[in-house]
Amino acid sequence: MFPYPLKTNLYPGDIITESIILIVSLVLLFSFHKLYSAYGRERMWLAFLSGIGFFAVGAALDLLDEFYMLPGMTIKIFGNSFMAFGVLLFAAGSLLIIKKLLIIAGTDPLTGLHNRHSLIDLSASELKRAKRYNLPLSIAFIDLINFKGIKDHLGHALGDAALKKVSENISQLIRASDTLARFGGDEFVLLIPHTDYGGAIALLQRLEESLARIEVSGVYKIGITYGIAVYPEDGDKIDDLINLADSRMYEKKRSIGNRNQYGPITLSE
Repeated sequence: MFPYPLKTNLYPGDIITESIILIVSLVLLFSFHKLYSAYGRERMWLAFLSGIGFFAVGAALDLLDEFYMLPGMTIKIFGNSFMAFGVLLFAAGSLLIIKKLLIIAGTDPLTGLHNRHSLIDLSASELKRAKRYNLPLSIAFIDLINFKGIKDHLGHALGDAALKKVSENISQLIRASDTLARFGGDEFVLLIPHTDYGGAIALLQRLEESLARIEVSGVYKIGITYGIAVYPEDGDKIDDLINLADSRMYEKKRSIGNRNQYGPITLSE
């Protein structure tokens, strides 16, 4: 038996409103608990979920206060405090989740590099900075040689492993100020701030030499072909620079033709 007497004057409007708030908070608590479990019990989801829980407790206390003659304002104060603290936790968790989602939205899931969407935003920022301070900006479009052969003969799993190995290798050789992005498939784009054409060529040659030493499952060597475009010599729009670098990469790829030294390894090699 509940120790406090029922109120004689009930307010149906308040009871209905607070009941709906409590039910909704409990439904959200149950629903988001699944996400909390699914995402490895990350701290952001814990804050988000705890906020809903505190809010639900506060809503329950408020609803209880509508039915029973509780002593003084103690329960009301507790209820409001729980709800206020719950809102704060909920807001903090939401901000952390939004931040994580923005990172995921701009990240390639396989390699962990920037994706194409993120690349466009970063490129625009770098070009704006280059224009402001009258500095060169090089953009390299990189394509893996014979990657289709790796996937067709060794399978997609080893193809994915090759992409990750290439991205790791390049990331280790470039500067912290440079930006590497996976443009799509086996194509990468490298932003090289404060660097003219000569500096970009020197960097890409080092990358080419390093990647040529990588073997996939002891069967295929990895190679790259690339094209470079430089601000301001080649244009002052980011789309034009990327497209030009892409076009130059394909011209170089066509010039290589069938003279591909990065195919299956033979005994003579």
